[in-house]
Amino acid sequence: MAEKADFEPIVVAPDQSFAFQESRLPAFYSPWHFHPEVELTFIERGIGRRFVGDNMEEYGPGDLVLLGGDLPHAWFSETPGRSRAYSRCIVVQFDPDFLGSAIWKVPEMESVSQLLLRAGRGLKFEGRVSEKVGERLESMTSESPSERLLSLLGILVVLSSASEVRPLSSSGFVPQLDGHSVDRINSICEYVRGNIGGEITLVAAAKTVGMSPSAFCRYFTKVMGKSFIRFVNEMRIGQVCRDLQETDSSVSEIAYNNGYASLANFNRQFKKIHGMSPKAYRNMHASALLSGR
Repeated sequence: MAEKADFEPIVVAPDQSFAFQESRLPAFYSPWHFHPEVELTFIERGIGRRFVGDNMEEYGPGDLVLLGGDLPHAWFSETPGRSRAYSRCIVVQFDPDFLGSAIWKVPEMESVSQLLLRAGRGLKFEGRVSEKVGERLESMTSESPSERLLSLLGILVVLSSASEVRPLSSSGFVPQLDGHSVDRINSICEYVRGNIGGEITLVAAAKTVGMSPSAFCRYFTKVMGKSFIRFVNEMRIGQVCRDLQETDSSVSEIAYNNGYASLANFNRQFKKIHGMSPKAYRNMHASALLSGR
């Protein structure tokens, strides 16, 4: 998958204020792209991999995700072996101010306003709220445009109070920063990405933005909400997950290729992030693919 996301224009019918689409295909193929519109995607049927910012996960039936504007994303489904199998999803896309910016400032919509801000990292909803919203989205397929508008507002209210929700992309991928900070963080991220399989040091990272190591540590933690060491581990483990899924290389080889000289440290860091060993992760992924065929 290319690192640079393509801009995707969203087409909205002249008599409607947002896009609503039901897709039924042999398999999903949504290339790495972005658009300024907020997007709500519900997977009714199908399995595969979902990319949101720097997050990569498997998805399956019932998957419900809300993405903020300009957040790069992609969906790639696994092609089932059954001839009659298919994938189906419902996607809603809307400009954040499609009803005017004033609506989000009224007290009744404060929680929805906060929801849209949090969606800047991508939000994954689970449990009962996913089922409930999935049912409401299904109902929207037979509603009139005006009924759909009311349904969408109702869905956003439900999502704004959901407790079973977690962010997808790391806070470092889509920081809310001024122009100068954006340039700094981009330089740091490029340094990390370019050296993911080799040596990454705090001193070298600080040098890329013209700061002392101590000042850099304070700055990075304040802006990104995590330490530089944690950020590097998350970036490395993210690439490790991709290699575990897409290659037959041994766990030790993958660890070494992604900058881990110590296998014990690698296993410890992987389990800290994913709650299981790299081998268990690979087996779980393989089982998930087999169960969908």
